[in-house]
Amino acid sequence: KGHAARLCSVAFHPTGRFVATTSFDHTWRLWDVETSSMSQGKQLLLQDGHAREVYGVGFHPDGSLVATTDFGGVVQCWDLRTGKSACHFLGHARRVVCSEFSPNGFQLATAGDDGTIKIWDLRRRRPSASIPAHTNLITQLKF
Repeated sequence: KGHAARLCSVAFHPTGRFVATTSFDHTWRLWDVETSSMSQGKQLLLQDGHAREVYGVGFHPDGSLVATTDFGGVVQCWDLRTGKSACHFLGHARRVVCSEFSPNGFQLATAGDDGTIKIWDLRRRRPSASIPAHTNLITQLKF
């Protein structure tokens, strides 16, 4: 059981109880790592809302949202209480491979192949800044 293609990223929920994984199979999954055996986590959620390979994943500081990024340039924020997409962002010209929520949870930073860092305002659900940071791939972000 699990992903049908290459595993891309893993992120721990702020509580440490859950793990999110992303894959080239166009899905991300949420696993319970505390209530399962050591050899296999219990899958809690399977999401297939991306049209391209899902690469980046990160949790909101309060644990209520998870952000996923894909090779089509799409960023999705998912509500873990409902399991549904809460919002999505378009604005990158190429693959988006990483995301990071701000410590206060009001912004989301994303980056990837287009060399830009985008800062998204989660309350207004729109971009608040675009930083032309590099000429190549950006693989990590940290607030």
